[in-house]
Amino acid sequence: MTRRTLDGQPLYVTDREKTLLDAADRPELSGGILQLAQALQAAPALVDWLQLDAYLQRWPNTSPRKRLGYLVETLALPVPDREARLARWQSALAPGVVRLEPGGARNTGRIVTRWHVHVNVAGPWSESVVGE
Repeated sequence: MTRRTLDGQPLYVTDREKTLLDAADRPELSGGILQLAQALQAAPALVDWLQLDAYLQRWPNTSPRKRLGYLVETLALPVPDREARLARWQSALAPGVVRLEPGGARNTGRIVTRWHVHVNVAGPWSESVVGE
């Protein structure tokens, strides 16, 4: 977090990586999973992936890791040490399936077991995913 001032009042602003993590944890509060996918696609080179990893390690649940892993993989994002990073994220997944879009349909879409994600919304991701 960064401390800034606005009209003389202190204001704390999250960094890019924490914002991505918050959006992956609660997509419904940040414009939805499509917004997260667009943010990731727009500038993956601007993300400090080591910082994002550090945040993920401290996060109390693995829902963001599931959603981010699925998106990074299916969108084929050019992430540093991509395969090793995805393997680390995947090795730390908790059991249970999360909906890609929490507010989306419950009874439609497919489940990608590799990431424990219920893909319940259409988006820019491919229809065929490794490890389904």
